[in-house]
Amino acid sequence: MREIARNLTQANKTKNNFMSGKYMPSLIVSVDAMTEELSSAEGREKLMEKYFAETEGGKPWIIPADLIGVEQVKPLSLKDIAIIEGMELDKKTVAAILDVPPFFLGIGEFKKEEYNNFINTRIHSIGQIIAQTLTRDLLINQNWFFRLNPRSLYSYDLTEMVTAGTEMVDRNAMRRNELRDWVGLDPDDEMEELIILENYIPSSKLGDQGKLKGGEKIE
Repeated sequence: MREIARNLTQANKTKNNFMSGKYMPSLIVSVDAMTEELSSAEGREKLMEKYFAETEGGKPWIIPADLIGVEQVKPLSLKDIAIIEGMELDKKTVAAILDVPPFFLGIGEFKKEEYNNFINTRIHSIGQIIAQTLTRDLLINQNWFFRLNPRSLYSYDLTEMVTAGTEMVDRNAMRRNELRDWVGLDPDDEMEELIILENYIPSSKLGDQGKLKGGEKIE
């Protein structure tokens, strides 16, 4: 892990130096090596000012053919020096060591199923350990306990929440105000009462339904 962190740090420094433009010149100017002006930094600066700086933008350069040659080059990219691929590989290794989805470290795209599985396995187990430890070590009343709710961490949209909540309401497993709380709505006094559909009755009471006993005899 220490070695990977060191590699990522060095790769980031290389990327910053590379993106500074120091190693990405847009032009390469070849000059006669025997020219005295090239022997010092001041001479090279004077040469640049003499032939290039005085020319306005968009106008052609007029330079001695035997003294200076100008070539256009294509600068290297981070992909050319394999910095991006190396950093991605190191980040995937870190994600595997920490047992987290790679997109947590900026690798790949977000996947809801993978994220929810991470919450169900990795995070839920950690939450249970924390809750059990707090309950055991901090609470003096045996009827009290800590509970960390993993449902608040799941990734789901509004339609999924409404669908799941509606099914629980239909089965008398939750109140409609609880469902309103799920979707961020204020409670409604008229929705505090539990509702029960006709067919959701205990199996032992199936024979007590009036419709199975028949109506009164009409004379």
